Amino acid sequence: MIKKSIFALVLCTNILFAQNEVSGSLGLSLGKVSIRDNFYSTKDNDKISTLNKKAKKIDENIIFPLLNLEYGDFYLNGNINEQSIGYSWTKDNAVYITSKGLGIKQSFENNMFYSLDYKLEDVYINPYSLNIKRKSKNAKLIELSLGKKGIYNFLDLTYHFKKININDEVNKSEKQSGYSNEVNVMATLLQFNQNSFGAMGFILGNGIFDGNSNDYKKVGLKYEMEINFLNTHRIALENIYEVYTYDKKNSYFNKERDEKVFSLKINYTKSNFLNYKNLVFHTDYISNTRNSNIAFFQSNTDILLISLAYTF
Repeated sequence: MIKKSIFALVLCTNILFAQNEVSGSLGLSLGKVSIRDNFYSTKDNDKISTLNKKAKKIDENIIFPLLNLEYGDFYLNGNINEQSIGYSWTKDNAVYITSKGLGIKQSFENNMFYSLDYKLEDVYINPYSLNIKRKSKNAKLIELSLGKKGIYNFLDLTYHFKKININDEVNKSEKQSGYSNEVNVMATLLQFNQNSFGAMGFILGNGIFDGNSNDYKKVGLKYEMEINFLNTHRIALENIYEVYTYDKKNSYFNKERDEKVFSLKINYTKSNFLNYKNLVFHTDYISNTRNSNIAFFQSNTDILLISLAYTF
C-alpha cells in the first residue's frame, strides 16, 4: 500500500510540476513508531497465543515524503497518515480522494462547517483467534463532522458521527459493526495574542454496536494550546483524557471493560530554519495510551517524527 501511494504521489507531482504553476512545499519526514495493540492489523501482529496479556510491542522506523502542492484550485497532500488529491474552490471547501477513501468538506460565512468521509480500514474479522494467522478485512467507515465556530466569540461546538460495517467472525455479543456519537465543546480561555491561545472543553459520547459488549458511554476533557513567538517559532499542544464505561460483559473474558484513554500531541515548528527563509523544520510527538482492567484491551502508541520542508 505504501509503495503504491508513493508511486501515485510521484506521478501526480510530476504532472503538476509539468504545468510550471505550482506552489506549496516539499519535504521529508523520518522517525519511529512504537505500537502495542492487539487490534492493530499488521503482518507482525497477525498471530497471538493468549488473550490474557497485553499485545507485543511493534517498532517501526519510518521515512516518508511530505507534499503540500497547489495548482490553481487543485491540491496534492501527502504525510505519514494519508495522501490526498482534491479540488478546493475556496478555503476550507473541497472535494478530495485519499489513500483511504473520499470525502467533502465545506465551511460557511456564519462559521458553520461540515465534513463527510467514506473510508476503508483493515480490521481483524476475529481479533480473539489464537495460534493461527488472524485474517483481516476492509471495514467500511462513514464519518460525519459538523459544527459551529466562534459562538459568543469564544465557543466551538462539534458533533462527530462514525459508522463502521464489517462482516466479522466473533461471538454475537462482540460484533464490531455499529456507530458512535460524540459532542465536543471547546472554550477559548486564554488569548495571548492574535495567533496564540489556550482552550479547554469537554467531550460526551457513546457507541452502539451489533455486539452489545462493545456498547459504551464516555466523558472526557480536552485542552489545546498554541503559542507563536519571535515570528518564526510555533508550539502546539493537544491533550485529551477520556473515561469509557461498558455495561455488558465481554464473553471471551466474562467481565465488563473499564477503560481510560490519555492522548497527547505536541508539535514544534521553526520557519526560516538555519536562516533559510524557505526552509521549515517540524518535530512531532504523538502518544495514545488506553488503560483497561482487561490486559488484552490495553494499548499504547508512540510516534516521534522529525521533518524538513522547502516552501516555494
